[in-house]
Amino acid sequence: MKKLLILGFLIIQITLSASSFQNFTPQSDTIIKEDSMNFAILMVDFLCYSFEAASISYYTKCPDNCDIDSLPVYMYFDPTWDYARVYFYYKYDSSLLFGAWIIWMGTGWIFYPTNFLPHEMFSYGEESVPLPEDAEIYNTTIAGNYCSWEEYVIRAHKAWDAIDSLEITQQFAAKPFHVGLYAYSRREGVFDPVKADWIIFLYRGNEFPASVADLELKKSFSILPNPATDRIKVEFYETLEEVEIDVLDIFGSVIHQTRNQPSSRQIVIPTSSWTPGVYIIKVRSGDHIIGVKRVIKL
Repeated sequence: MKKLLILGFLIIQITLSASSFQNFTPQSDTIIKEDSMNFAILMVDFLCYSFEAASISYYTKCPDNCDIDSLPVYMYFDPTWDYARVYFYYKYDSSLLFGAWIIWMGTGWIFYPTNFLPHEMFSYGEESVPLPEDAEIYNTTIAGNYCSWEEYVIRAHKAWDAIDSLEITQQFAAKPFHVGLYAYSRREGVFDPVKADWIIFLYRGNEFPASVADLELKKSFSILPNPATDRIKVEFYETLEEVEIDVLDIFGSVIHQTRNQPSSRQIVIPTSSWTPGVYIIKVRSGDHIIGVKRVIKL
């Protein structure tokens, strides 16, 4: 009976997302569709960091540059007694982007998407794409159980190294794009690294407004250290009359605000009370957006 319920659930989930899902083959004239939201999923072995497979789907672009600040994706983890499910949804219209089963002391599987192609069908280029500073790193049970959050972040960076010179990665990185990394364990209970993979999301949708992009290119400010432990220093490359800083978690909730700071080249923000994860730093000066960056809290 349980197997029938699971099968029915899978059919419903895949049907709900089929309207925005299109098949992809590397033989296409171009990977990127400028009139769509482009979403690629790349799979990397958890232990040996070898690239295994990839998939790409196309969805409706979200309006009003809703993806300027961060990867417009939210994760939902649904644990039960003997199995769990993990989902990643598109914030704009709640389309399912990734779905997988995690089985108690067994082996789960990815049920969406279904168009993964083997690594042999993808080519490597000559250049490597650095992991974006604002990359999102997601976790359910591995960090904190199998390894520390700090080691988890290091492993995520190694997983990125496995796909940073792929031509598909280079095409996404040709214009502003977002990245997410998640270690998917197919087994619930005692973690088995043999039954785990890194899932890497590549997102490209709206192009950022020129005013924000230009400010970022000028490197108007930096955040050090990043990753951080007990504090961060926001350092500006020019003196500003006043600065407003918002710190948001991955759900968009403001956890810290700094307002009406006097002219200063450096502002220190304590981070010791923050939960380990990825945070968004938004900086304004008067009515102008200075920039948006990410910081990792270890």
